Amino acid sequence: MIAIIIPWSAQLPGGVSVVVRLLSRQWGLDGMSHRIVIDDWLDPDEVRNAEEEHFQFGIVPESQNWVTLIKALFRSPGRLWACLQWIKNNNCEGFNFHYPTLSAFTIALLKRSGYFDGRLVLSFHGTDVRQPVGALQRWAWRFTFKHCDAITTCSGALRDRLFELMQAPAAKCHVVYNGVDLEVFRKARADDPSDPAGLLNLPTAPYLVSIGSYTRGKGHEYLVRAFAQLQSKHPSVHLVIAGAEGPEYPKLHTLTRELGMSDRIHLLKDLPQQSVALVMRKATLAVQPSLAESFGLAVIEAAASGIPVLVSGVGGHLEIVKAGHNGWIFEAAQVEDCAKAIDDALSHPIKAQQFAQRLMDEVKQRFTWPQHAQNLKTLVLSGPTAKTTR
Repeated sequence: MIAIIIPWSAQLPGGVSVVVRLLSRQWGLDGMSHRIVIDDWLDPDEVRNAEEEHFQFGIVPESQNWVTLIKALFRSPGRLWACLQWIKNNNCEGFNFHYPTLSAFTIALLKRSGYFDGRLVLSFHGTDVRQPVGALQRWAWRFTFKHCDAITTCSGALRDRLFELMQAPAAKCHVVYNGVDLEVFRKARADDPSDPAGLLNLPTAPYLVSIGSYTRGKGHEYLVRAFAQLQSKHPSVHLVIAGAEGPEYPKLHTLTRELGMSDRIHLLKDLPQQSVALVMRKATLAVQPSLAESFGLAVIEAAASGIPVLVSGVGGHLEIVKAGHNGWIFEAAQVEDCAKAIDDALSHPIKAQQFAQRLMDEVKQRFTWPQHAQNLKTLVLSGPTAKTTR
C-alpha cells in the first residue's frame, strides 16, 4: 500500500486537493493499492470527518521556541514508535507527501535508521516551496531531502524555485506536470441535461473567463482594469471570474462598481468542478492574469474546453503557452499589455480558434491524469521492495 499524505482534507477546495483526488482516482482505476491520509500535525484539533483517515506523522515543530522544542523532544520516541506500528499494520510500502511539511522528516529518519526500507517521494505544488526559517528547519529539510528517494514539482519553474529557496538536490528532482480531467470538460456541453446555467446566472452574451482563488496573487484586479479599458471597443462582451472565496472578493466587487462595470463583470465563488467546466465551455476566451503561477491548472482546463487562452508571462504558464503559436502571453501586472492581448484575440477569432485547437491537441498529449499518475507511480514504486526491517 502507498500512503498519499496531505495536510488537510482532500475534499477541501484548492488545486492541491484536486490533484490528490484525481491522482487517487487514477491509481484506483489502475489497480494500485493506496490510501489518502490526512497529516494532523498542522492542526491536531481540527474536526475530523469519520470517512477520512487521520494520523500525526510530524515530530519536528513548525515553531521553534524552547517550549515546543522540549515538548517535541519528549514526544518523539512515542511518535516514532506509533509511526512504525502504523506502517506495519497498514503494510505501507511507500509514502507520497503532497504539499510536504516537515512531517516527512519522520519517514526520512526511519529510513536513515533502517527501520523502514520503503520509498519516500515529496511532491511540491507551489506555496509549499518556501525558505526554511531557522537553523532547525534548514537542517531538517536537508536531512529529509538527503534521505528521500525522489522529489517532484509541477513545473520546471517551481523546480528552479525549489533549488533556490530550499537547496533541494537536483539529482532527485523530477518535473511531473499536473493533468486535466478531459472527461469532465467533454461533458460540459450547453445541451447537457445537468446544465446548471440558470443557477450560475451566466451572461447570455459572449464573455471572457478567469479561474482562480480570490487572492492578490491571481491578478484579477489587473484583468478587471484591462477589461474596463475595452468596454467601448467590445461593448457586448462580459467578464466572468470564478474562484474560491478570498480577501480580494469584496475588493473586486467595490472595484467593478467604481468602474461602472457591475452589469458586465460577474464574480462567482466556490463552484464545484462540474460548474467550473461549464463556465469554461461557454466562454469565448480564458484569461489567466496571475502574478506568479507554479503550473496553471486552469490553463490546461481552458485548453481542454477548446477555448483560446491568454496568460501572464510567469512560471508554469510559459511551459504551456507559446505566444503566436497556441495562445497569447502578456506581461503580469500590466493593464495595458493585458488589454492589448484581449483586444487582439477578440478581433481575430479565426486565429484564436487555431491557437485553441493547437493547445487542446498539446494538452491531450502532455497533460492527462493517466500520464501524471503513471509518472508518480514509477517514482513511488521503483527501487527495492518496501518493508519494515525491524
